[in-house]
Amino acid sequence: VIRDDTRTTQMVQVLSTNTDQMYNTWGGNSAYSTATGISTVVTLNRPYDSFGMAQILSEDVPLARYAESQGRDISYLTDGDLNSGSPEIAAATAIVVGSHSEYWTPNMRANFEAALARGANAAFFGANNIYWHPVPSPTTGPYRTLNIWKLNHSDPNVSSPTLSSTMWRLSPISKPEQTILGEQFGCSNVLMPLTVPTSLGWVFANSGATPGQQLQGVLY
Repeated sequence: VIRDDTRTTQMVQVLSTNTDQMYNTWGGNSAYSTATGISTVVTLNRPYDSFGMAQILSEDVPLARYAESQGRDISYLTDGDLNSGSPEIAAATAIVVGSHSEYWTPNMRANFEAALARGANAAFFGANNIYWHPVPSPTTGPYRTLNIWKLNHSDPNVSSPTLSSTMWRLSPISKPEQTILGEQFGCSNVLMPLTVPTSLGWVFANSGATPGQQLQGVLY
């Protein structure tokens, strides 16, 4: 991701690099699987294997390609840039999150909410956003590792609203993602059609959809 601090654009796309690294199994470990359990500290210094690259190639790149093909003047940032509050975020009037952006640090959320408060718009094109609350480790340099204890009660900061690395929606953080998104993520193992509503809203404009039509395989 190449960031250009010499110019700002009205639209920025934030790539979910925190989430990519949490799923990344380079070296044999991730926040989801190791030989002995799950990692509670994840380094951002690793290259990506196929798991880490999956969402970048299948979701972020196609969205960027589409935006460019439409002549949009757009900048590209990482989660780390959103965490630091880069100039591009401060100038943006439209913030696009392309793929599932699951891991948000406290500073990411604070800078994002500040952008919304000054009138910026946001669009999320994936599910399961702002779910886990990883905390940058202060001992490894600026934004190089993330603590992520999840539901492990051995977390040394389990009672701290700012340092606990559980879900945003859970105590002691208690800041559910729906206060930003208007909805919350839930996982149910189903494959169902989406029924087009009888009153077509803007999202279906020029889509060719008809009231009551069932779009197979949409809900999963």
